[in-house]
Amino acid sequence: METVSTSVSGISQEQIYKEFIRLGMEQLITQDLSKRYYHNELTYRDLENLEKQFDIKFDNLISEISYVEKNLQKDISNLNTKIDSVEKNLRKDISNLDTKIDSVKNELNTKIDNVKSELNTKIDNV
Repeated sequence: METVSTSVSGISQEQIYKEFIRLGMEQLITQDLSKRYYHNELTYRDLENLEKQFDIKFDNLISEISYVEKNLQKDISNLNTKIDSVEKNLRKDISNLDTKIDSVKNELNTKIDNVKSELNTKIDNV
């Protein structure tokens, strides 16, 4: 297999290793690749395999993000529905309270009018 020429002037094998780890590679693979890269022993086939692995991981990551996004949108929609329901119930409760207040007010006005009338009658009889 043909090897890839790498220019590693000023770069240590440890730096290459750390960069591969930072990119999310597994430790065992990273040790082998950093050594081979440092000693100019990486082949095009190795690079193609790396590209495929990272594309697959990237595609999986995109799928996971899409899945989470859809779930969040569904949760937000459910919350909006619940908020709307609570709002409607509050409006009904407020309307019922207004009706009860009006009813009590009317009853009190009627009682006040009755007491007033009775008092007027008693005053007239005195």
